[in-house]
Amino acid sequence: MPELISTDSEEMLYTENEQVTLLTCHLYQTSYQRWQGFRNMGLAPRLFKETPGLLFSKMLGSGGGGGFSVWPHWGRYFSLTVWSHRKFADEFLDLNSQCKAMLRLRRHQSTEWSLFLKPFMAHGQWDRRSPFVANQVNKPQPEQAVAILTRARIKSSKLYRFWRDVPRVSQSMEGVSGCVFAAGVGELPLIQQATISVWESEAAMKNFAYSSADHKAVVKRTRQVGWYSEELFARFKILGSAGMLPTHLKSLIESPRQERMNLAS
Repeated sequence: MPELISTDSEEMLYTENEQVTLLTCHLYQTSYQRWQGFRNMGLAPRLFKETPGLLFSKMLGSGGGGGFSVWPHWGRYFSLTVWSHRKFADEFLDLNSQCKAMLRLRRHQSTEWSLFLKPFMAHGQWDRRSPFVANQVNKPQPEQAVAILTRARIKSSKLYRFWRDVPRVSQSMEGVSGCVFAAGVGELPLIQQATISVWESEAAMKNFAYSSADHKAVVKRTRQVGWYSEELFARFKILGSAGMLPTHLKSLIESPRQERMNLAS
């Protein structure tokens, strides 16, 4: 039984470290399905309101090509949600889920997959909110997989310079040792952008960040130019998964070693 902060209200309030972040990828195949997936970007956010246990939610489109193109990937969308407790996330993903947003998202999709996440480091804001309550207790073991989220709102006056420079970094992530998944996502094309990536370990991610010449150059220019009006960076331990994961993710997340380490921690 999770520790309760209060039982004065009908809905139980859990301790902050009971919170779980859920990243769900929704895939659409046919032209009609893709049109419905695009519509969900506008429809689903309203349906998430008043969902039990939900603290934060965003619908995110994704880039085409290798995942970072300015041109959208019309068949792939993500929902990012933060829940007060794992049980609410499980209810959201249940095949018999009654969440209005999930019913809408599943009505026309081909398949989905999800990652259960716990933040161990986070700084910055998203729409003037700090959605992730990070705790070092959640820090994964050295050889455990991690998920990384970076998000920023780009100043309109800096759009040209940003999109001139950033593609070099995203291209440099392709085939990087230790990176098993990466995608450029966002709420609003060109302006509100984020990157989601999964790494074999935190060390692998740091090795890329500190050794990539393109990445270091963009970080330096970010400080010099001031591209962003708002930004956020978060690191997550991966608790588990659900659905039909891509093969490369499945082999990492569901490996016997990874599962043993999840149980141990």
